[in-house]
Amino acid sequence: MRIQLSTLRGKGFSFYFIPYICYNKGTSFQMKEIIMEYTIKLTWDSEARVWIATSDDIDGLVLESGSFDALIERVRYTIPELLELNNNNNNYNKSANLHFLSERYEKVAL
Repeated sequence: MRIQLSTLRGKGFSFYFIPYICYNKGTSFQMKEIIMEYTIKLTWDSEARVWIATSDDIDGLVLESGSFDALIERVRYTIPELLELNNNNNNYNKSANLHFLSERYEKVAL
């Protein structure tokens, strides 16, 4: 899991709060949302003939589907629920970036 931050400039100091950043800009403080990024690994199981989604960033994420696109849709709808169940979600973050990595190995006859 990575936290994506923008470059912050203040008067020599910054205050960091999760899930928002509070920083000094002139004489007032401004809040900036932190965008969470999660990596999802999609692997092809040739024996079962399904795609499997797992993540080291999200506890409990194990989904499978025969269709690559259908699996991505299932992941998109499952992640908010899992984050809430794992207490990793809060009311301040309205979105997250998902990074999908796919692997598929096939045996070919020579």
